[in-house]
Amino acid sequence: MNNFGTIGLKNLNRNELAKEWEIVFRCPAPKAVGKRVLRAALTHYAQSRKHGELTPSCKRQLLRSLEPSQKANKKRQTLQTGTRLIRDWNGQKHVVEVIEDGIVWNGRIFSSLSAIAREITGARWSGPRFFGL
Repeated sequence: MNNFGTIGLKNLNRNELAKEWEIVFRCPAPKAVGKRVLRAALTHYAQSRKHGELTPSCKRQLLRSLEPSQKANKKRQTLQTGTRLIRDWNGQKHVVEVIEDGIVWNGRIFSSLSAIAREITGARWSGPRFFGL
């Protein structure tokens, strides 16, 4: 393996990084992987050779962080036509109703709950969160 260090990798183009990849990992670099990822993998390899691998507990923690969270797995809810949502904001009751073409609030049709929440609060809100979904 070349003794490239991280500074040497910074100046390499994708073809040069792919050649280094083949030397280090003994297989062709994946074609769909860009130079940024190649550089990161080679940098990690060089640093782990110089400073040692991660501790087992650190590896476990990193692997846990890669697991999809429950929030990410939550499927996007689609509201059925006819659904009514009610939210009290600053003492005023706001009612929205889902129709085929969008969501009605105060006689106007909106494409999203977030747009309505923005109108009501004057701030950027997640519509589903604002309406308690």
